[in-house]
Amino acid sequence: MYGPHNTFPVYCLDCWYSDKWQPPQQDINFTRAFFEQFRELRDKTPHAALSVVTQGMENSPYNNNCRGLKNSYMCFDANGLEDCFYVTNEHASKNSVDCFNDESLEQCYELIGSIYCYNVHWSQYVEKCTDSSFLYACDNCVNCFMSSYLQHKNYVFRNKQLTKEEYQRRIADIDCGSAHAVTKLKQEFEEMKAREPLPYRKDIISEDVTGNHVFGSHNVVDSYFIVYCENMVNCAWVTNAKDCCDVANFGGDTELCYSCVVVGHNAYALQHTWNSWDSVHNLDYCYHCVSTTDSFGCAGLRHGQYSIFNKKYSKEEYTQLKEKFVAHMKETGEYGQFFPQSLNPFGYNETVAQLNMPLTQKEATQHGFAWHEKKIPSFPPEKIYTPSDNIKEIRWEDVEGKVIICEESKRPFNIIKQEFEFYKKHSIPLPRLHPEVRLQHRLPRAELYNLHETTCETCGTRLSTTVDSSVLCKECYFKRLR
Repeated sequence: MYGPHNTFPVYCLDCWYSDKWQPPQQDINFTRAFFEQFRELRDKTPHAALSVVTQGMENSPYNNNCRGLKNSYMCFDANGLEDCFYVTNEHASKNSVDCFNDESLEQCYELIGSIYCYNVHWSQYVEKCTDSSFLYACDNCVNCFMSSYLQHKNYVFRNKQLTKEEYQRRIADIDCGSAHAVTKLKQEFEEMKAREPLPYRKDIISEDVTGNHVFGSHNVVDSYFIVYCENMVNCAWVTNAKDCCDVANFGGDTELCYSCVVVGHNAYALQHTWNSWDSVHNLDYCYHCVSTTDSFGCAGLRHGQYSIFNKKYSKEEYTQLKEKFVAHMKETGEYGQFFPQSLNPFGYNETVAQLNMPLTQKEATQHGFAWHEKKIPSFPPEKIYTPSDNIKEIRWEDVEGKVIICEESKRPFNIIKQEFEFYKKHSIPLPRLHPEVRLQHRLPRAELYNLHETTCETCGTRLSTTVDSSVLCKECYFKRLR
């Protein structure tokens, strides 16, 4: 995951987790700033190529920020997946492709913010639905198409109730294997959504929440993409955590963490820590540490304790030195600040920051962020495949060993065989856009990080929302369900 501009060594996961090397150590110098000394330690410390909890990973080498994946490819911020491809912020799902922020899906394609669905395609914010396509904000529906705000319905076509036979005749006339037809259907779907006011917040089985996209959580303040959490403030993309503030990404038995990024899998009492997991407790200003406790300012430490700059001390020495170092950092104005951008190994455009809050290169550099352009690789004409309109016309032999050029970014991407078989099985056209562009289109950016006060369009109740358009309170939203 690290670009060639970084100078520190990078190891494959097997080597990084092995006992073939030991993290470098460094003495404390109380006449120098902490971050200056930390950079020296960081730059000579081996980094794991990916942020993955390797335990429980099976045949899933090309994923990041994941745990518990089997036969999955290009998945991110996910756990408990099997046979999934190009999904992000996904949990406990099987045989699904190009989905975002969902749980317990099977045989699904291009879903957003949905749970407990089977064989549902091109749909958003649906719950317990089956054998349906192009649904928006529907609950417990079967065999429905291009409809919104449905509840406990069967055989609804473009928001009209039909008989089973009539529904089947209408569906038979629609060819979702055609890229041209799907483009028109997506336009119709967006027009249908635009006619309806939005719920002021997307949350399911949650109480006392502000922010958006919260599931199974309570007492959550100004937080986003939160799953099974409690007592969270200003957090994002976190699962199964409690009593945390200013935490982004990961989770899993995570508690009492503050100002951290990518921490989890039994993480307790962490502060100002980045990319550390797997039974990490009582860490402060640690970076890329695993199974480590009671440590300060460490990098790449595994199974460590009572360590500062990776050097182990007795419990008593550690306590005294840490207290002295914290006092020193307070004098230099460093304590309480997260790692500065000068220590960020990524350019702004290489991170989810660009996905959530896009900036131009000029804007990013003006804010002090690095920027690293990705060179677009070139391929000879015989290695480039231009898909036919309909998946029915395409064989695996046509695609194998070739790339498709993204219609927007012009970046090449490939199709793996398992992914191709999924498209053929469900009669879904081959994608024309690069996976990163597809993810950019799926992210509901207009509903994030913009908490403000408004009123319900119907009853006038005061609401805290991140949505700029007309919204409904929860009571009016449920009344709107057909």
